[in-house]
Order: sequence, then C-alpha cells, then structure tokens
Amino acid sequence: MTADALETMDINLGDAGEFNGPGAGSLGALTTVTVTGGEGSVLDQGFGPAEESLETIDLSAMEGSSTINMVNDNTDAFGPISILIGTGDVEYDFAAVGGTPAPTTSLDRESFTFVGDDIGTIDLDGFVAGVGGTADRLDFSQFAAVTELDDLAIAYGGTDTTITAADGQFDGTITVAGVDLSTDAFNFIF
Repeated sequence: MTADALETMDINLGDAGEFNGPGAGSLGALTTVTVTGGEGSVLDQGFGPAEESLETIDLSAMEGSSTINMVNDNTDAFGPISILIGTGDVEYDFAAVGGTPAPTTSLDRESFTFVGDDIGTIDLDGFVAGVGGTADRLDFSQFAAVTELDDLAIAYGGTDTTITAADGQFDGTITVAGVDLSTDAFNFIF
C-alpha cells in the first residue's frame, strides 16, 4: 500500500468484514489508524519502518479480532505509539525485520490503553518491561473500578504474564509474552 500523503486511515469493517492489509507499506505521513467492526470482523494489518510517523492505532470500536504486526529495522523507526483497545480480541507483535524477535530494549514507548466495558483476548509480544521512557505501559485508567495493582490478578508462568480482573471489573485476558509483570507497578497506568 502506498499513499505517502495519507495522514489518517479509517477502516470500517461492518458486522463481518475482513481487511488484510500489507505486511508493511509506504504510508510515510500516516499518524492515525482507526478501525471499527462487529464481532465477526477481522483485521490483519502490518506496519513497517516507512510508517515512522504512526502515533495511534485505535481499535476501541473494533469488536472482532485484530492482528497488528509492527516490523522494525532496529532503528528509531517508530516514535511513541498508543494502541487503544476495546472489547475485540487483539494479537500485537513487535518484531525486527525478517521476523526475528525485536530487541529487548526499544527506543520509544508503546502504550496499550484499554477502553470500553470489557477486554477481549489480548496477546502482546515484544513488550518492553521496566522503568524509563522506553518501557511500555498497560493503561487501565478508563476502568473506574481498576485503580491499583490489587484490582488485577497477575500471574507469571513459564515465560508469560497473564492478567485478568481480580474481582470481575472486566472480562477477558491479557497475555504478555516473554516478560514478568507480576512484581511491580512500573508498567501499569491506573
């Protein structure tokens, strides 16, 4: 896909539409992608170093399943990116060019903001844990009943962290691959 002057892209999939975008393209001016769709809708979209101006991926009105692949060439290709997640299922993967895992440190922060009444099945890969301006964040500030770490059930098993609501504040499961988020609140926003 090539459209170097396109700044925003709105994709409406209706109740059961599908959009299979390219693995990456040339959308050099793209800052915001907004996707809406019903429970039967499917999004499969990739972004690469050419989309260095990308700031927001808004999936807050997407009830279907979304697969987002971020491909980096191990340079400062992407700035900070906010991903707004609603009730749909999301698979998010941040990898280096060639499909190899991304480096364990990133040059910019990715913030995953959960909006709406519930959370679907969320799988995050390439998440950078820790403190500082490059560590990624899980933002639960839109949920009035989630105000601290104790409102979440966080379990680390094997190599992944699984997060659910401690007392039914939302349905759904967040799995963060390859990191342990069970011991501190640095990667959470309430």
